[in-house]
Amino acid sequence: MAGGERYSLFIAWAKVLLPVAALALLSTLFLFSTRREAPVEMPFSDRGIEELSQGERMGRPRYSGMTGDGASLSFTAASVAPAEGGARVAADRMNATIETARGGRFELAAEEGALDPETRRAEMWGGVTMRTDGGYVVVTDAMTARLDRTLVESAGAVRADGPPGTLTAGRFTLTHEGDGDDGYVLVFKDGVKLVYDPEK
Repeated sequence: MAGGERYSLFIAWAKVLLPVAALALLSTLFLFSTRREAPVEMPFSDRGIEELSQGERMGRPRYSGMTGDGASLSFTAASVAPAEGGARVAADRMNATIETARGGRFELAAEEGALDPETRRAEMWGGVTMRTDGGYVVVTDAMTARLDRTLVESAGAVRADGPPGTLTAGRFTLTHEGDGDDGYVLVFKDGVKLVYDPEK
């Protein structure tokens, strides 16, 4: 009889303890599970970062971001390699696109360039062309662009073909003035000359 009572007591306790143990085990799965976060788009792939850290070239990289005035900014290149000076990288056949919130678009292309996230500047040289959605094609030897705001500047003389005709100047800037999306201004300076073409 004593053995039967012990067996009954064991069964009674098991009915209570086993479900409690199962709940405790299940709760630890949630407590110690790995938190999954939304994927973050990186400018370069893990393989590309490893290649750059070893001093190798990386093919078809892409850098993208937003300027302080709300325009999207992206850079692509045929290849990049480490350059002197911190995080700076040198690029072959660099292309850049600036797109405003209302759809305004500026496209730049150059044979060579450099991108420096630390100073927030991009440099393009070796023959640079900028096309605007307003129909202008601007050609110059070198340009610089900011990564944190819309500011593109030529390093020297420029030639621009557009709706009025052909324009030459000592330099030009593309910048954003004011608070609205309509404040993107292309300014030509220093000895500006315009050859008007009535057929354009």
